[in-house]
Amino acid sequence: MSHFSVYLRNLVEESGIPHATLARMAGINRSNLLNVLSGSRKPSRRDVECLLPHLRASVTQQAELLELLEGELLGPDVVQRRACVRDMLERLDQSFQATPVPRQVWPAASGTSRGAELLSGDAAILNTLAALLSEGSRQGGRLVFFPGFPKSWLQRSLSILWGLDARGLQVTQAVEFWKAPQAEAAAANLQALSDALPMLLSSRFDYELWYTYAAHVELPHAGVLFPYCLLLPQAVFLLHRDGQQAMVLRDAEMLRCWQEGAQALLAGALFHDFGKIREFSGGLANDYTDEGRLLGHLMLGVEMLAPYLAKSGLDEGLQRHLKHLILSHHGELQFGAVRQPHTAEALALHYADNLDAKMAQCRGLFDQLGGEGQDWTPWQATLGRPLYRAPRTPEASKPETAASASSAAKGRKKAVREECLSLLKV
Repeated sequence: MSHFSVYLRNLVEESGIPHATLARMAGINRSNLLNVLSGSRKPSRRDVECLLPHLRASVTQQAELLELLEGELLGPDVVQRRACVRDMLERLDQSFQATPVPRQVWPAASGTSRGAELLSGDAAILNTLAALLSEGSRQGGRLVFFPGFPKSWLQRSLSILWGLDARGLQVTQAVEFWKAPQAEAAAANLQALSDALPMLLSSRFDYELWYTYAAHVELPHAGVLFPYCLLLPQAVFLLHRDGQQAMVLRDAEMLRCWQEGAQALLAGALFHDFGKIREFSGGLANDYTDEGRLLGHLMLGVEMLAPYLAKSGLDEGLQRHLKHLILSHHGELQFGAVRQPHTAEALALHYADNLDAKMAQCRGLFDQLGGEGQDWTPWQATLGRPLYRAPRTPEASKPETAASASSAAKGRKKAVREECLSLLKV
């Protein structure tokens, strides 16, 4: 039985009016009323509007009933999306409201460190981040929040910048929109847009939003220790999955790789399938267009970006590199690439795109399998093999004691520190 039916039945019982009498007073069919009250029939707006004057319900109760009615008729997902859109429109005239960040002693960010600085604890991370942002605002340049950066830490960072003179700092936020058909994808997309709009409308500092699309709604970077990245003019700030550990990279060569290579790779990731806008017709049919069949989305993507690159002011070498990223991301000529990848960034883009496609294929194949005992997929020609759905790692059966948990946490922290330092020495 739906929440609407339960709520309506309670209102009818509180009114004390027999069902037959209530149906006659409202001018509706008695059988329809009984079926709605039992949850076996969807209500109509007309019937509910006719019932309301006779239920002796308060204004609040009537509003709650109508809200439940919308959920019953449209589905909770549609109601949630509409509520998010309504909230977003109501906030359009509001500028970004900074949340005050406790200004403790912000240490001067060290500019002499050539390695990695590891941080632990909320206070240490916040203070160091504040110092880095303060230093970056004085230097000027570009600050980039990579996709997936936690909302809580993003808000803290923007609040710190709000209190600084950051007019010479270009703040860029890259977000992921989900193209999956699940209802949670639409809700997540609307929420991301709603969070960004106040900043886009603010004139406090130069802010821009970049976006890309991901195929599935899932936990990002499950196997990466420090998946969340903030690229500053003078350092790279990496945040651990748990939000309680962070790493600051200041090495000049490493910073150059992030600022140049990572940005080129990010641009390639954003635009590598840009040509699909013209390769497919869109709409319900969404079939190949003539130019899509004749040219393909790689050539179309380069053609579409050409006028913007001409006006960008970018170095000719960077323009060529972006074109190469697009033309080579299929990897091999037999797979549609115009050229094989010939830069490190092009190789990374190809393998990332290929891995994403294969993992999406795996998920689709496993979704088609039945229950227990059906763990092998049929032969897959594109993969050259069937796939086996491996068992999941079991959950821990015993809760840790406080002492063992503390010891385990220290061991993990030491292991993370040693692993990070070993990677930096390579």
